[in-house]
Amino acid sequence: MTYPNSAAPQKSKTLVWVAIGMGIVFVLLLIAGGILAFMLLNGKDKKASEPNEGTSTSAPAPQPKPKPPASDNGGDEPAPKPQPNPGGSQPNPNPAPAPGPNPAPAPGPDPAPQPNPGPNPAPQPNPGPGGADPAPGPNAGGGYVPPDQVGEFKVDSTLPPFNFGDTEKAYSSPNSTASFWVQVFNDPENGKMWVQDIDATGTQIGNWKCQEDAFADSGGDCYAQGPGGAIILIMASGVKDLNEIAQFGDQLAEESQKPIE
Repeated sequence: MTYPNSAAPQKSKTLVWVAIGMGIVFVLLLIAGGILAFMLLNGKDKKASEPNEGTSTSAPAPQPKPKPPASDNGGDEPAPKPQPNPGGSQPNPNPAPAPGPNPAPAPGPDPAPQPNPGPNPAPQPNPGPGGADPAPGPNAGGGYVPPDQVGEFKVDSTLPPFNFGDTEKAYSSPNSTASFWVQVFNDPENGKMWVQDIDATGTQIGNWKCQEDAFADSGGDCYAQGPGGAIILIMASGVKDLNEIAQFGDQLAEESQKPIE
């Protein structure tokens, strides 16, 4: 049924506005999502670029080997090494440093003075294998020194010396025709060379080993060794037999053990 001369009914615009609003919201969501995605990707790139403290740093790339300098003639042949400066007006580019004086060592403290041990006591020789009386031996002062008198025999400077040992003394007596030379060898090895014949073929008399002298009438030799290793050799002439030399050696040991007055 139509109505003449009347306007057609108008459509509602609510749906249009709703559709426009949803479109605007969708566009805003797209923009916001794009911004959020950009921020997330940018943050991951920063974390990936930062070095991790728990991991070791990578080794540096090897440096390329330097090429030798080109020669003056061109090509790959290296240039010759510069010759050292033989002297002249041009100074040496690398002069050697002048040696400085060595500092003197600092003096240490003076050692404490050692006490004076006093006079050396009389030698105490080891007893020989043949008796109780000991044979004379070296003392602690650096070598045995025979006394100037043994019984009635005194040192006689008129007797010719032999100078065989380190120390020598010659004895004689106006009441006897015998003469004695006492030789002291502080080095045992040297002394044994002088008495090796006596040691091999001699006769043991008390503490002394004795042998007749084949080159002299009424003569002979006796020797003994003290605690320090010194060899005491007694050479005699004008004696009756070897026992007289051994008795002189026993008196020599007794005189050596007497205290120094």
